[in-house]
Amino acid sequence: RSFGEDREVRLIAQAADIKQDMPGSLTLKQALATPRMASASALSGDQARDLTVKRLTLQTRWRFNESTLFEGAIWGWEKSLYHPIFQVMDQDSATRGAFARIDWTGQIGGLRADAFYGFSWREGEVEALRYVNLAGQRGAKTADARQDASGLDVFAEGRLFVTDQLALVAGGSWGRATRDYLDRMTPTNDASRHYEWFSPRMGLLWEAENGAQVFANLTRSVEPPTYGALVQAPLTGFTPVEVQDAWTGEIGTRGRHGPLAWDLVAYRSRIEGEMLNFITSPDIPAATFNAKKTIHQGIEAGLDWTLPELADGSLMLRQVYNWSDFRFDGDARWGDNRLPVVPQHQYRAELTWRHATGVFVTPSVEWRLSSPYVDYANTMKAPDYAVLGLTGGFSIGPSASVYIDARNLTDKRYVGEFSAVTDASLAQTAVFFPGEGRSVFVGLRMAY
Repeated sequence: RSFGEDREVRLIAQAADIKQDMPGSLTLKQALATPRMASASALSGDQARDLTVKRLTLQTRWRFNESTLFEGAIWGWEKSLYHPIFQVMDQDSATRGAFARIDWTGQIGGLRADAFYGFSWREGEVEALRYVNLAGQRGAKTADARQDASGLDVFAEGRLFVTDQLALVAGGSWGRATRDYLDRMTPTNDASRHYEWFSPRMGLLWEAENGAQVFANLTRSVEPPTYGALVQAPLTGFTPVEVQDAWTGEIGTRGRHGPLAWDLVAYRSRIEGEMLNFITSPDIPAATFNAKKTIHQGIEAGLDWTLPELADGSLMLRQVYNWSDFRFDGDARWGDNRLPVVPQHQYRAELTWRHATGVFVTPSVEWRLSSPYVDYANTMKAPDYAVLGLTGGFSIGPSASVYIDARNLTDKRYVGEFSAVTDASLAQTAVFFPGEGRSVFVGLRMAY
């Protein structure tokens, strides 16, 4: 509900009931030659992922005056998961949280300034049971645990314009996270972890009269391990996975000039304890370990080009390009090898023609220009690919539209996703998931 300009309260209710059969992962040859094939273990275990979710959110955006804006939300959700894979995972979970942020603009000592500050809090618990998988049904119980977790982040950041165009940027966030694990079958496996950190941020911002910006920042980031990393089935208790800690420097520019809008940033991160995953068996979730030192560096570039008047409509080209150079840094085992899964070069583009009557047509391309490694030893690569799509539709009123979304127009066989292994020359490589074939979706969008 709206209470005036920039004042609103929204109540959002969401529910989902999802039932998915899981085909399992394949070898590269199988994924490209027989993409509809299911793995033998997926068939014998009737592998699936059945999920029901209920979520309720109350959020608000409230402007107190010209200089102060408040945004906040409280939310909660419940989830039930029935997931036959190498074993039957049967979980019931509940999570709740709150978020608040205040944005302020004004002056400090006669100089233009702005700032934001706030907090994010969440907590939840999972009743985690596991059973022997008997063709998709529960067999003997193998695990019975309660997983409790909580997190709190308090953050603030401000900009002070020391000249009309140059601003000093400073801020930071303090965080705390807890993980408490109760093993009802083997109490000696009970475990608890508590994490606390502070992440500073500093930078410079130059802003032109037309709004274009050039910026440079140095930021620390900390990521505590989740239960997915700490509890690695079929093991019990906590595995010795530690916090991931990184310092990231970035320099970039964003803005708009005439028909062009751009967002370009170059970055370099030095990471200690990066949490990396690898597959030990096609039927068991990925294991997680801490690398000693890794480097992430690259470029993220976006460029939009708009022609506002063309054949009684408008034409917009949207493009995103990523260069990602992720690698180990002098690792005792892997040296300076590249990290698997992430491609070095990736490009996405869409060209939208929109008529004044509401009709629109959007051809698109997703192009993985380079072949990413599959393993940490850098002995095997997944092939590159390009996939074409086409979306179109028309308005049927001021708040509704019909659309059709056609994907993979050429029905290309490709591998869109895969899991990492340690050394593909030694380990099994049934880790590939075939990309989606030619498909068409028709839908109705409504706004109110």
